[in-house]
Amino acid sequence: MATNRVNLDVNQYVRVTPDPLTPVSLWLQSHRDTVRLAFSDVQPAKGNTVFHELGGEHPPLSIDVLETPLWALATTERCALSYSDER
Repeated sequence: MATNRVNLDVNQYVRVTPDPLTPVSLWLQSHRDTVRLAFSDVQPAKGNTVFHELGGEHPPLSIDVLETPLWALATTERCALSYSDER
């Protein structure tokens, strides 16, 4: 299980999961500021109101089996998000 860093953007959601998606288990950790996470088959708009927040003050998030693409949006330039996946 390798750990990777997501290239976050404050202007648009970026895809975290591979394309095409194969069922995957994820472990996510936000460093510093809050990252917005959205599950969607298509790239969510920046103004999307349906999201989960993961911040540096939160423990790592574990998702057992993910079958829907996961997207992330940085809320500030200081955001950082790393993940480990297991297929």
